[in-house]
Amino acid sequence: MLAPESPGGRMGLLQNVQDDIVYVRGALRALKMTTHISKNPTRVFPLVIEELAAKYGDSPALISDRERLTYRSLTARSNRYARWSG
Repeated sequence: MLAPESPGGRMGLLQNVQDDIVYVRGALRALKMTTHISKNPTRVFPLVIEELAAKYGDSPALISDRERLTYRSLTARSNRYARWSG
């Protein structure tokens, strides 16, 4: 068994669980916001992201091994990509 203070010990496990909880909460919020799209086809994903950014601002939106994006930074990146494709 690893010591609690070791990188892979209890503290590391606790941090991983906390990160997973943040991810799942964000995914559930996104699903909740998008489940009604078929009922409202004018509600497109970029608008959903903007609504989430207005509500959650600097809260984590996407987390990977390489990068963390807040809702605000996700909206900014989404807008940059939209301008490139226009």
